[in-house]
Amino acid sequence: MDPVCLGIGAIAGVIIGIIINIAMSKGKIAELEKLPPLLEEAKKAESAVAKQLGSRDKELKEAGAKAKKAADVLKTAEKRAEEAQGKLKAAEQTRDKATQEATEHQAARQQAEGRAKQAEKLASEASGRGESLASELEEAQKQASEASEVAERRNDEITRLRASLEGAREGSASGLEGSVEIFADAGNSLDKILTLLLEHESQSAAVLADSNGIVVAAAGEGDLRDGVAATAQLLTRLGKQFEGMVPFDMVKSFDLRDNTAQVIAGRAFVVSGEPLSLATYGKHPPASRVLDGAMASVVAALD
Repeated sequence: MDPVCLGIGAIAGVIIGIIINIAMSKGKIAELEKLPPLLEEAKKAESAVAKQLGSRDKELKEAGAKAKKAADVLKTAEKRAEEAQGKLKAAEQTRDKATQEATEHQAARQQAEGRAKQAEKLASEASGRGESLASELEEAQKQASEASEVAERRNDEITRLRASLEGAREGSASGLEGSVEIFADAGNSLDKILTLLLEHESQSAAVLADSNGIVVAAAGEGDLRDGVAATAQLLTRLGKQFEGMVPFDMVKSFDLRDNTAQVIAGRAFVVSGEPLSLATYGKHPPASRVLDGAMASVVAALD
């Protein structure tokens, strides 16, 4: 309770007590005469207390106004705090988004760097492959040039061989052409040419051998082929055995017969610088024009 109110109550109680005492003491007139001054003092005290109460009311009003103003300031501060909180939240969202974008950009950059490294690797491999292809192309061109030279030499040899055959047949070109027709169905197959020679001339074996006596192509009995090839190679080199005795070059044709009527016959020729032998084995030699036709067909097939 307010001290001013307590003071007023105490003064009033004293005054009332005095009045009661005076009323109860009727004989004490002297004391009643002193009552008006006391009442006057009481009024002054009451007036002083009223002034203090007015001052207190004013202070309370001022305090209330200040409290209201403080409440308004607090409300404004709370509103600003809410706005600041909203801005802070928006700023955090912006920060989180920026962080996410930065992470995505970092991942994209790393991926781009990986692709760039892979592209560099592929470019390096492509460069190496290009150099390898250039080297292979150069080698292929070299081989093509060599093949062209070989083809030219082969054509020259065929021309020379055909001219030689024509001369050997004493100008009978029609005879050679007729024998070549026998092998027309063989095309470029060496095995078919030898098979046709074997069947047309009733031979046991027909063989095309290289300069080492190795079978290149063959037809007829299998157990005779290697022997015929080796024999043909030996016979073509027989001319060298005559050195110092008579002038004799490489054997071009041969026809050998034993006392059992077995015959090894054949032709030796050169194709693209490679010596070859065409030989037959049978009870009789093949016709010379047919053997020459077979040789011409072999040369054409190797062309």
